[in-house]
Amino acid sequence: MAVPAPAMSTGTGRLIVNIDVPDLARAQAFYCGVFGLTPARRLGPGVLQLVGLDAPIYLLEVDDGSRASDQPPARRDYRRHWTPVHLDVAVDDLDRARAAAIAAGARDEGGIR
Repeated sequence: MAVPAPAMSTGTGRLIVNIDVPDLARAQAFYCGVFGLTPARRLGPGVLQLVGLDAPIYLLEVDDGSRASDQPPARRDYRRHWTPVHLDVAVDDLDRARAAAIAAGARDEGGIR
């Protein structure tokens, strides 16, 4: 028995990606330098919208250790950690993108796989 495909959305919504960062200026330099994104607008002193991919990316400057939700012990922690959510960005030239990311401060933790 075939399972019917889900109905296609006819709405006008779009995907928005929010990334909490401890330093907005450093994050802007990184994401703009590595992925060629462009600042589009500011929504207050701690929120910057970047455009240039299929989904806009909002960088949200939030202090390390601040409350992430009302449920304890939810505190922001910017040390390296595992999460079930991640972002994949498709690029035309992986070697060039990797070199740009490393030059902007990323760490190569396992090479290209």
